[in-house]
Amino acid sequence: FSGASFRAPTNTAEAVFSLCYVTFGALFVSTLISSVGAMLLDFHQMQHERQRKVKDLRMFLKQHFINEALSHDIQTCVARRMNLEKVVARQNVAVLNMLSSDIRDRLNTQLYTPYLLDVMFMRICDSLDDAVIADIATRAVVWTTLEAGEQLFPPKVSMPRAYSIVSGSLAYTSQHNLLPAKTVTQAMTRQLSMSQRADNNFSMDAGPKTWLCELAMWCRWMTLGQAESILPCELLSVVVDDMLSVFHLHPELALVVQDYSTTLCNIIAQSERNQSLSDLQHMTHVNMNAVICSLPERSRLAVSKPALEAVFSAAAQDPSKLTWANELQREVGSGKCWLGQDPSSDHVLRMVQLVTLRLTREDGWICAKIGEWQDEDQCIIRKRAQLPGSKVKDGEMPSETLCRVLLKEFPGLMVGEEIHVTQKKETESSDRFKITTEYVRHEFSATLKGGESLPFVGTVLPVDLLAHAPLRPGRQTWRQAYGRPSQAPQTLDACSHMEMYQPLPIFINQSGSTKASVYAWLSPVMYKTCSSQRDSGAESQEGTVLEADFSKPYSGQFVSF
Repeated sequence: FSGASFRAPTNTAEAVFSLCYVTFGALFVSTLISSVGAMLLDFHQMQHERQRKVKDLRMFLKQHFINEALSHDIQTCVARRMNLEKVVARQNVAVLNMLSSDIRDRLNTQLYTPYLLDVMFMRICDSLDDAVIADIATRAVVWTTLEAGEQLFPPKVSMPRAYSIVSGSLAYTSQHNLLPAKTVTQAMTRQLSMSQRADNNFSMDAGPKTWLCELAMWCRWMTLGQAESILPCELLSVVVDDMLSVFHLHPELALVVQDYSTTLCNIIAQSERNQSLSDLQHMTHVNMNAVICSLPERSRLAVSKPALEAVFSAAAQDPSKLTWANELQREVGSGKCWLGQDPSSDHVLRMVQLVTLRLTREDGWICAKIGEWQDEDQCIIRKRAQLPGSKVKDGEMPSETLCRVLLKEFPGLMVGEEIHVTQKKETESSDRFKITTEYVRHEFSATLKGGESLPFVGTVLPVDLLAHAPLRPGRQTWRQAYGRPSQAPQTLDACSHMEMYQPLPIFINQSGSTKASVYAWLSPVMYKTCSSQRDSGAESQEGTVLEADFSKPYSGQFVSF
């Protein structure tokens, strides 16, 4: 019945239908064509406007003789930001003001909760009290908007809020780069490490879900730089005073928050002066796991309670599982670890804080624990070579744990004044508790003072420290069997024969206990080799017996070895 039809209408109804059909088709096709034409025109105008801006930028850079490298960086940065998807700002959605207070609170909770849970301690608070995050979202969070080029905060001002970027982009500049060049002294320049200089050479872009001044929620915070918007921005702003009012409504949680705040401030105060702090959360090198491990016992048990309940629930009536669950609870109570939730798998995660001491001599040799003295059996049980250290106990700071290790294991030993500390994270499954464990290692590096040494009580052969030691004659006949170093069996390519078959002096500090650590000085190559070995022998109930020679009595003098 259309205009192209070979069949003409035969009555009035068919004529009316064909007329309506042709009219509707013409309107639909014309509307579709006009819509597509309008879209293409808008796209063409947008591309034309973009090309004009890029052309003006290139002309500006060319006329002012900007070098090619900087010109390329500028054009790349501009192109990346021009491609950002525009987000609808909350202030532009006027109908949100028509919502009832109940629905508005539910909306705020849905909007703010993902950002709040990006903060580790907020996740802990949420596990302890299901209602606290919703209360903070509805009573302590406000929506902040910035226009392009508007400053969020200047440097060196007291900050009563913490911010998380929802949309847009901010440029953060450290206060070191804001100082005039004439006021930067050589001493200040030397204090900045090479990594800090590299990080602070230019302003850093901060995008969505980046927290700024997050530490302001837990301590009094002075800004360490300035932040200003590059593009129109929306930020989630946590008002600290209002957040404290919310915590007062949850008394049990408030005690944990108070302990956390106090411990965090103490750790920051006791950290090295050159430790890097920043207004940007991901640039703040404060180990939150160390803060939790250093909490008082009351708060640490409260933090670990949800995970402990999950562990006991999984143990059910299994006697073996209940045994290690009780051991885990005692370890949490002693401050050696704390339990949380792995955000990626939702499984129980055990966090342990360790302190190790890398003590070196002037020749570069390292003091390492190579075994454990058993007073009852009068023997040494071989252990994988490792640095002296201990777990951080209840209420201890890492520096206090280091002092305890020095006093217990090396009484009277004087180390150099310069002690450096590094932090390392390792995640592996615990053979003892059968759960994933994250080890946070604080490694203190120190050098033995000139003239200081350890008293030795006997010797062992370095080759015996290996888990797969080669077959060899007894200790008394090895010299006759291998009169020259070249005749000794090849044990390691990295270690010389002479090094592996020379008697190695050992030091044991029993201090009245039935078990004591056995230490020796190892070369860097030997330490690396022995620390990577795993014991496979079973000559005693606790491990492989390490043969030692105590024939030369200890004379009471400090002998360097």
